[in-house]
Amino acid sequence: MYHTLLIQALYRLFVNVFATRRFLQSKKFTLIIVIVQWLLSNTFGLPIFFAGRIRYQAGSRICLVSLNDISGFFYLAVWVYLVPVSLLTLIYAMIVRHVTINAFSNTNRQAIFQRRQQKREIQLVRRILILVTMLIVIGIPYCSFWLHTWCTGLSPPYAERLSYIFIAFGYGASMLYILVSTSKVRNILIDIYNKRYRGRRVECANITNTQAIQMTVQCNT
Repeated sequence: MYHTLLIQALYRLFVNVFATRRFLQSKKFTLIIVIVQWLLSNTFGLPIFFAGRIRYQAGSRICLVSLNDISGFFYLAVWVYLVPVSLLTLIYAMIVRHVTINAFSNTNRQAIFQRRQQKREIQLVRRILILVTMLIVIGIPYCSFWLHTWCTGLSPPYAERLSYIFIAFGYGASMLYILVSTSKVRNILIDIYNKRYRGRRVECANITNTQAIQMTVQCNT
């Protein structure tokens, strides 16, 4: 999840900050980045797997690295959470800085066009900040349980399951936010809803008219 969002962040960085370097936006370069991301996502856990660190947790009924395995859990946390979130924060900070500077430094354009541009860029900054905040928040419970285990040496029996529930909910919420915050996708969803709602209203109206006609015919007869 974090690695996929990192690819999206890189593409936004290339489009907004390095717009003049067209090769960064080419299909070949994008394909190379995606392949590298797939390789890293599918191989970073192999050392832990072959070392026998991934075990069945009877309390949570999940196969994963135990919170008591400090080094193994820290290794996975670095690859899965710390590195991607740090890079996401850095990339989006660069985008926000670039957007903010361009929004208020260009005085040669017309006032109306500039206000529209600033409005779009402010909306982009808002979406970026909300998304980064969501990604940071969904990993806090797992990190909190790990710190508790590291300090006390005891892992709560519900820690893994509760953390995974929180992460799964956060993933779904973040993907839903990305989907809804995209204007084109949002407009398509609104059109689909309006068509279905209007279709139901027309169907209900036809049924009502048919029933009224039948009642009228029965009364006349």
